[in-house]
Amino acid sequence: GNKDKGLIWDDIRNALQLGASDEVKLSGLQLLGEVSTDQDYINFLCESDYRNIIILFGPPGAGKGSQAPKIVEALGIPQLSTGDMLRAAVAAKTKAGLAAQSVMAAGGLVSDEIVMGIVKDRIKESDCDEGFILDGFPRTMEQARMLDELLKATQEAVGTVLSLDVPDSILEERICGRWIHKASGRSYHVKFS
Repeated sequence: GNKDKGLIWDDIRNALQLGASDEVKLSGLQLLGEVSTDQDYINFLCESDYRNIIILFGPPGAGKGSQAPKIVEALGIPQLSTGDMLRAAVAAKTKAGLAAQSVMAAGGLVSDEIVMGIVKDRIKESDCDEGFILDGFPRTMEQARMLDELLKATQEAVGTVLSLDVPDSILEERICGRWIHKASGRSYHVKFS
């Protein structure tokens, strides 16, 4: 689908009902469509005839894992992280999953081609019929080009990019305070849990 007008949003915090304590600025949001308010934006995504294809970026500790479920709930589309997709493809013994498993077992990095094969397979699943959120993907320019080509084949494009910008001092506090309870495997934060 090709929408006529573009609009850039600096902040959709209210539309996602994020509180001031979240200390996250959502910026760089680009939408192909004509809307005038945050609520119109959410309505547009929910009512569009096109798949809602969203990329969620941010450094470790920015809050992707905290904010993505709110977007998932608001839009009813799945969050897809590369790690989860890799593990699922390996467990399902798909062609791409077996290729990834072979590379990882040898201590190598999974190639862009293998990752794209896994993404291509995953976004064909029925829960992605209305759209999906790519969490931390693409990671390289080559992956971005490959994603564009993949979506172009179905006359689609990424409609939204959310970049979570968080000051380094807050990222450090969040990451350094993450702990795992060995006995239960539960993760927690020494300050925020």
